[in-house]
Amino acid sequence: MKRAIVTLSSVALLFGFGSTSYVEANEVNNVKEAIQSSQEDGSDIPDGISLENVNQEELTQFLTTVENIPDSVLAKGDKATNEYIQKENSNLMTSERGAVGCASAIGLAIASNVFSAAKIAKVKEVIKAAGGAKTFATKLVPAYKKARETMSKKDAAVSAVKTAGSAAGPQALSAAIGFFSVGQVYSACFE
Repeated sequence: MKRAIVTLSSVALLFGFGSTSYVEANEVNNVKEAIQSSQEDGSDIPDGISLENVNQEELTQFLTTVENIPDSVLAKGDKATNEYIQKENSNLMTSERGAVGCASAIGLAIASNVFSAAKIAKVKEVIKAAGGAKTFATKLVPAYKKARETMSKKDAAVSAVKTAGSAAGPQALSAAIGFFSVGQVYSACFE
């Protein structure tokens, strides 16, 4: 897990041109705490899904929800953002696997203030820059599979997000990498 923290720190330094604001520094601390917490409770042990088996339609639906979050909802804050994501994905069957598990982990990360609505807005930018949720999802899974041939699961996940979101600006891309690299989100979306 130390390697993951070093990787995240390197990515942050690489893409974080300039100084870090208080809010960004606070989010980094929250991410570190979430990673440490997941290590302590064993939740980073692979028990989620493999992207090879993800239901592309459900993943696309979830990413479409993120892409379509109205700015007015994001402006209302973290609680409203989490409620919106949960409501819009309520028709997905409850599962610990697939996009549903991924969506649940992301919702939990938002609810526990690991990520703010502002961070979700940056992830939304990445999805839009990639050409939309369907295009992002379509790029993410094959990029992960290809990277997995030569990389660890964690490094392959970072590489896949970089590939799928390559059209986004560096700060938004860094936010998306951080978003998918948090302990429970990573396990549910990439393991």
